[in-house]
Amino acid sequence: MIAIGTFLSTWPIPAGTEGVWRASGTQQTCAAQGFFLQLTIMAPLYNGSLSLYYLLMVTFGWSERRLKRMRIWVHGVIVAFGVGTAAAGIPLTL
Repeated sequence: MIAIGTFLSTWPIPAGTEGVWRASGTQQTCAAQGFFLQLTIMAPLYNGSLSLYYLLMVTFGWSERRLKRMRIWVHGVIVAFGVGTAAAGIPLTL
């Protein structure tokens, strides 16, 4: 997803935007690109959650049952944060 957003670069930015090379999109294409690029914030959060998972399992000896309960919350928080911040950018025209 990030590769596509990087490839598109400035194309989705509204045409006529001063100081932006090759801007040829609309406000909607810009908002769509921003939404999908913001969703990529979930990738480093999932990497961090994997680190936390192995830290708790290996170093602190947490059981699989205890980790399973935590896993539901971790998924929920990461997805809610990613989708929430991506959706918040649309009405704020970020």
